[in-house]
Amino acid sequence: MRRPKNKVAEYFVNIYRSLATIAAGMGVTIKVFFQKPVTLQYPDELPVIEEAFRGLHIYEQEKCIACEMCVKACPIDCISLQYEGKGKKARIKSYRIDYTKCLFCNLCVEACPTHCIKMGKEYNLCSYDRAGCVRELAEDIYSERSTVSE
Repeated sequence: MRRPKNKVAEYFVNIYRSLATIAAGMGVTIKVFFQKPVTLQYPDELPVIEEAFRGLHIYEQEKCIACEMCVKACPIDCISLQYEGKGKKARIKSYRIDYTKCLFCNLCVEACPTHCIKMGKEYNLCSYDRAGCVRELAEDIYSERSTVSE
């Protein structure tokens, strides 16, 4: 739009432009005002988790062969693995992930040849201190558990 030559015409053009801008903004506001809200009342309503979501890890200890590919693939060393033996005879003592460092990049999952680690759907990592964000995923399945009979 070309600029008017006199001051009075320029004044009214500025008013017109201001009103047009306000009308455009109010049009967007009114359109959104009548839409359904997207707010969830968490924790009463839980969000829908998509298929490709990268949540907390799921570790299947029985499949693990202690190859350390996941540890080597992790770019920030948040995975620690302690074991005895190698291959199918490996005994996993500890498999820890420090979620204060984890990027959820999925590189550990892609590197695993036996697919013993996967990205889960759990996302709640609440704790009162940082130690609560370090998760031990391996269970002591190799120790002798004695049962007391009555």
